[in-house]
Amino acid sequence: MHGQDSITDNKFCLKIAPLSILDIYGGTSARIGIEYKLKRNFALYNEIGTYFPNANGMHNNYGGLAKIELKMYLNKSGLTVGPYLSAELFYKHQSYYTYDSIYSATKYNKDYYVSKNVACFTIKYGFFQVLKYNFVIDGFVGLGLRQRFITNTLTSDENANINGEGDYNTNIAKNQAGTFTTVNFDAGVKIGYKFK
Repeated sequence: MHGQDSITDNKFCLKIAPLSILDIYGGTSARIGIEYKLKRNFALYNEIGTYFPNANGMHNNYGGLAKIELKMYLNKSGLTVGPYLSAELFYKHQSYYTYDSIYSATKYNKDYYVSKNVACFTIKYGFFQVLKYNFVIDGFVGLGLRQRFITNTLTSDENANINGEGDYNTNIAKNQAGTFTTVNFDAGVKIGYKFK
């Protein structure tokens, strides 16, 4: 059994989110962030990202994201490794062209433009570990609130009659104009490299 003295602390590391390129619901993105020790067992993580222009039916998909996360590691040794609790603020903007079937007086397809702003507050539990050769891994789950502010170029009648048939209504949730507050569930893994 290793003592606390044998555990490698993390004072500064760079991380990426590899699963973000597989997000078919929110849009594929590239994300990079830094985590740095504040004092004793507290650390701060900052992340930025950008969306890929043409993915998941979102053409000319532009936008970016940013998050800030305050982490409290659950140890009494002043280390910023191991299990932790955190509070995270997340913001993203996306603007893209997409298309859907509209069920109004008749059914027809229409191309339209969507502009979306999303803000989330999430409480997370995770585990951060320093591996061999200073590589790091950070897995987490979290629960919080998500607020979406969406506008589009559909008429009010078209907006109310977006057809979600065949896609489990995800297009309605992604593209319908309005202000929506929902539960936010977050889970994932980040990998990276510890510099000190």
